[in-house]
Amino acid sequence: MRKLKHVKQDFAFLGKMLKGSGVQAEFSSVLPMGSWDPGRWRRTCQVNNWLNGWCLDQGFGHFDLGQAFEVLGRGAPDGLQLSERGRSVLGNKFCGLITRASNEIRREKGWELDVTEKG
Repeated sequence: MRKLKHVKQDFAFLGKMLKGSGVQAEFSSVLPMGSWDPGRWRRTCQVNNWLNGWCLDQGFGHFDLGQAFEVLGRGAPDGLQLSERGRSVLGNKFCGLITRASNEIRREKGWELDVTEKG
């Protein structure tokens, strides 16, 4: 398990690269994967809380997956991957994110909104 300070350094480096490129970026929260134990859960929450604040400070979007993946059945039995249902939920959440971003661009350009948001 990487230390929180190293995770922060990695995001800071990535943020500098992205800002220099002029792209819009949205960071996703970290999924609580792996064997469940209080220490892992606490560290995942620390990273996600820090990431949310960092994204706001740096002008990046933050896509919080929230508690959608804490539900039983969203993780595969090995604890390292998503189950079929979990992959479906994640796919629907990302589809909704892309739809919202597309609609935002259309609004900014004054184009007709023809993309329906789902999820």
